Amino acid sequence: MEGIALTTRFDLSCLDFEGQGAIRYEFYYRTKATASVSTLTTSGSGHNNLFYYGLSPSPPPFKLPSGLASDDYKVFIFVQIIDQTDTRKTSELELTVRLPTFEDLLTAIDVTNAEVETTIRWGNKMEAVHLSTITAATLNNIRAEGAYGEGDWRKARQGSIYNVGRVPIESVESVIQSSESLIQATHYDDQVTADAQVSCFATLMTPQESFTSTLFLLMISAATQLYNMAKLVSLKVTKRRITQDMVERLAGVIFTAAFNVFKSSEVVASWKHNGNGPPEDTNTTEVLTKNRNATTVAFRAIDLLTDQILKGKRLVEDVTMIASQDFQSITGDVGEDELRTSRRHFCELGSFGTQVFHSRWRNPFEYATNFSYRNLDIGIGGLHFSDSLEKKRILGLEEPIEFSILRHNQSVVTAEFDDVGVDGTMVYIPFKYNESIGTTDTFIFLAPKNPLMSPTFTLYLAYGIIPNVTLNLFDMSTTLPTPANMSYSLNLSTEVNVTRTVTSDPYSWRVRLGDVEIGDGNDTNWYLGIEPTSVDGTDDEGRPKQPGTVSFSVFIGHTECLFFNEKDHSWDRSGCKVGPLTTTTHLHCRCDHLTKFSGLTGLVAPNEINFERALKGFLLKNLIQNPIGIMTCCVLFAFYIALCVPWTRKNDAKDLGKITITAIFDDTKHPKPRYYLRVFTGPRANAGTSAKIFY
Repeated sequence: MEGIALTTRFDLSCLDFEGQGAIRYEFYYRTKATASVSTLTTSGSGHNNLFYYGLSPSPPPFKLPSGLASDDYKVFIFVQIIDQTDTRKTSELELTVRLPTFEDLLTAIDVTNAEVETTIRWGNKMEAVHLSTITAATLNNIRAEGAYGEGDWRKARQGSIYNVGRVPIESVESVIQSSESLIQATHYDDQVTADAQVSCFATLMTPQESFTSTLFLLMISAATQLYNMAKLVSLKVTKRRITQDMVERLAGVIFTAAFNVFKSSEVVASWKHNGNGPPEDTNTTEVLTKNRNATTVAFRAIDLLTDQILKGKRLVEDVTMIASQDFQSITGDVGEDELRTSRRHFCELGSFGTQVFHSRWRNPFEYATNFSYRNLDIGIGGLHFSDSLEKKRILGLEEPIEFSILRHNQSVVTAEFDDVGVDGTMVYIPFKYNESIGTTDTFIFLAPKNPLMSPTFTLYLAYGIIPNVTLNLFDMSTTLPTPANMSYSLNLSTEVNVTRTVTSDPYSWRVRLGDVEIGDGNDTNWYLGIEPTSVDGTDDEGRPKQPGTVSFSVFIGHTECLFFNEKDHSWDRSGCKVGPLTTTTHLHCRCDHLTKFSGLTGLVAPNEINFERALKGFLLKNLIQNPIGIMTCCVLFAFYIALCVPWTRKNDAKDLGKITITAIFDDTKHPKPRYYLRVFTGPRANAGTSAKIFY
């Protein structure tokens, strides 16, 4: 079977399936260029997009996107059939869907958009979202293979996002279908405008409100629609009408679209900061505000879904990790021992867990306007705690929380020296220190090329002149490697009698160039002088063990640990300091609070925290200084026990008087029905039911 993308309508029927009771049909399509979804499992053949679900074995005639020319324009139809006993059968069909000519494609997009208007007007929401999805999927296939040359399809994508935003989110299926549509439309971050991330249109009030002749602006955007989806999932979790597996499946598709919003926000904001990119809007402030709103709302959707995942977690369960190529979100419960400590602070509000957010070198906060910190060219790491109701603010810790993770090697200078004699020879490296960046720490690393040797060095730093030891012309000096008794060590193990220690690099020198008093002069360079003093350590009397030469590399990097102030939407360094475990491959930070972190030369993300130790100062110190917050929390909890519990029990009693009658259809002219009734509550915590069912 063959057809043309966005033009041909295909007819399909599933016949002769025998099942018990009502049979549900789900129809999906995919191509090899279909945008992938961040889930626990991935497929190299593309993601299946839902386009019809219901009791009919024959969906209405439907359009499809094009396949890839490199894959012979193949589009795969996947059908899943489910009966009332949850017996499932699947079937797959291969079609050929080609691209139209360029002129016909433009016409097809216009016709499809007109059909979307009609389907929305007639209330056919499923078809409206499907038509928007296949338009975006076709554009993705065109971009993947460069069909028709370089084209600007941003307005077409914006139209798809706008149309999806007009469809209300009313069911789990609508969440799946709409989020998948947004994934396709936002797949290429350089083709999603700021208006597509957040756009406005005027709409009339309800009849009662129209009496006052009032209009209001309703925010319709990719990010806003994602938040609407998260709210629906939250509502179903609260009413226990959704399984934990489905919550995590929905989180996978919603998170993927949110990740795409982050990337698009970064790209458009970067265009405005750097003065390049398409001139879609000359008002930089307005565009950056749209980027900020889109990023903020997308994060709210992620936070809300994280809370729903946490509600269904048990202590023995593994963490839930949703990962794409650029972002990760990890949700897990806190261990039983640590939970006792945290509950003492949070008044036992139930399950308590962590949310870790990690980007791989992407910056969703590119819209920030404090330029010295904005241009990070790295990713973001975030750590939050939640009691399944909301994120908890943790700040003012007496003992800082420590972070360390892999980073880019962004050293200012990388120099290599071969066969430097241990005879008083000194080599020099000039480098710049930009005070406007505001970094307080500079790290100098030496890397001997022979791993079997442990040479020693004396290092000298001077501003504006080459260090001269004879004339004592230098500002500071040190000797490397650092003795073991002066190194910094951190035990990463939380197990008893188990030690996993990480130690600072003995060939690292941490200096603060901003604290050095410098005079006026024409030369604004700093100069590093390096004198090898031994090939392989020294003897007991401090003399070199053997003469010879030393080969080594030198890395110089300015570092700073930052966090993103989500209230002011700017980067800040308050409460964060660079740690001594920083190396050429890792950035180490020590902070007294939790939020989303980063650094000027590396990515920061959290390691596991010892709650007993980390919250010790927070619990005792803040309880003494400001006990009102703790008392308020506990008083509210007491009101809940006294007022809310009796109210809920009263409403439970009312439910006993409610009777529901459900009519079940039959498929034969002279039925002799036998009904098989199953009640599912799920294996998760609090998944039981006290319902009494009669038939």
